[in-house]
Amino acid sequence: MKWVSKLLESQLFQKWYPPIGALIITIIVVNIFGFCSSFTNFNKLLDGAIMFSSIILGFLGVLLGILFTLRDLKLIKVIFEHTKKKTLLNYFRAALISGISIVVISCFLYIRAEINDFIISGVKLDLVNYITDLWVFLVFYFGLTSQRIVSIMMDIIFKEKKSGVEQPQTKKLSQGEVNKLEENLKQNKENSENH
Repeated sequence: MKWVSKLLESQLFQKWYPPIGALIITIIVVNIFGFCSSFTNFNKLLDGAIMFSSIILGFLGVLLGILFTLRDLKLIKVIFEHTKKKTLLNYFRAALISGISIVVISCFLYIRAEINDFIISGVKLDLVNYITDLWVFLVFYFGLTSQRIVSIMMDIIFKEKKSGVEQPQTKKLSQGEVNKLEENLKQNKENSENH
């Protein structure tokens, strides 16, 4: 079982499990279960995918913004010590691009009845089914890439104490300091009510 944990922590596994996992799941869903865009309630599935990807994209955007604004803190330095900056950036980029792609392709699939088949060299290509297959792949790829970046960030944050990052020390206030703060608060409240 030790080899399993080493595999899960390896850079090679971290890099390749989202695309390979999404491809395997897509093949199973499309070929074995026969998933296609003509299913009833397919539009509700599109709605759910757009909502899910929008929520996750918002979360990733906030997470990226927090990392950007706090880049000089010791915690962020620990993050960059445990992962290469470019690797972390590529993991964020993969999740963001695949999430945006889900939204765009979902919009195209809403009008799937209007999309005509292409005929290339006498071969009719069912464009809607190819777009649907791509959409299924992207849904699973987005889920796996999002899980990867959140998992990496959680691992780094929870390993913080072990990595030697000093935790901020909190000071317990004496009763006199508490009373002084309460007086200042009352004065500020009275001053703001008088104005």
